[in-house]
Amino acid sequence: MITRIVELQIQAEQIGAAKKLLEDVAPKVRNMPGCRRLEIMFDIHRKGRVTTYSYWESETNLNEYRDSDVFLVFWKAIKPMFSEKARAWSSEHFIVLE
Repeated sequence: MITRIVELQIQAEQIGAAKKLLEDVAPKVRNMPGCRRLEIMFDIHRKGRVTTYSYWESETNLNEYRDSDVFLVFWKAIKPMFSEKARAWSSEHFIVLE
């Protein structure tokens, strides 16, 4: 299993619009082939800091999502709301506790 972690810093005046975009895209991401879970978190101390964790069956599934219209439309809409460059990385699970 692969976990994709993405950190976004949203401009203060764009937080409401970003939350709406995230709310709208979340069910679409969760329904992508190979997506096992999606978590979206807003930092309680850094206003506008969003961290997402998505869990994928394989890197192939993750890459299919990243090449999909779901991602491309969402990313085009949210990227102008950033106040910093997004950070992202993928990790392969070594031990899975369930």
